[in-house]
Amino acid sequence: MSSHKPPFKGLLLDVYGVLEYKGEPCPGALEFISELNKRGIPYRLLTNSTLQSRKSMAEKLQNYGFEVSPDKVVTASSASAGYLRLQNAKSIRIIIDGKGTDEFAGLPVDEENPEWLVLGDARDGFNFKNINIMYRQLLAGSKLLVMIPNITSKEKDGPEITVGGYGKMLELAIGKPAVWIGKPSPTMFDVAMSEMGLSKQEVLMVGDNVHIDVDGAKNAGVASGLMLTGEFQDKRPGPDANPDYIFENILEILKLF
Repeated sequence: MSSHKPPFKGLLLDVYGVLEYKGEPCPGALEFISELNKRGIPYRLLTNSTLQSRKSMAEKLQNYGFEVSPDKVVTASSASAGYLRLQNAKSIRIIIDGKGTDEFAGLPVDEENPEWLVLGDARDGFNFKNINIMYRQLLAGSKLLVMIPNITSKEKDGPEITVGGYGKMLELAIGKPAVWIGKPSPTMFDVAMSEMGLSKQEVLMVGDNVHIDVDGAKNAGVASGLMLTGEFQDKRPGPDANPDYIFENILEILKLF
């Protein structure tokens, strides 16, 4: 068990598998978010999606019935843009599809010779020509930022290689470490805690993925909770999970606040 003890003051929540799963709200999730809002408990919803902006993710959750505003959401794209602003990035090239590009508004773009090459989910943009252009830009001195570490993911039509896989390949090719932003990297957790104005000892992270959420929380120095929904809908976690708390129903989390 962690040295972090309840009552906690703030909450970090994974989205997919905890709030919604396969296009439906998870049991008790709508009531849970409503109760957090009613009690005024600070929280942030963390998602490794690069395709979504804070606004578009909030709208998606609102369509499910969640009372969530964009300021309560931290996506991999918003955390990456925040990191680059803190670094006073001189120029960037964004490799990404979807609404996630909105988060980078105002940052200077240079497609030919960027200071930062920002790698997100480019879908079909991960072809030989584009990857080789990225490789050459990195050899010329661009720094690599990878929005999420996930190497593979499970989608509706089956497993697929994702952003982290291409990031690892480029990192290996240039022989230099990239900056990794999304869970389980501590950066996204640090961004969320900074926004809430809370310390690591005051926050609980809850998710349904042992490596991404539980290990990510430990990397960030915060207490971890594992939800037996989403990934664990039809099974129990293995002995290597080792979260600080295990929840079968999301409403059980409220007892710690």
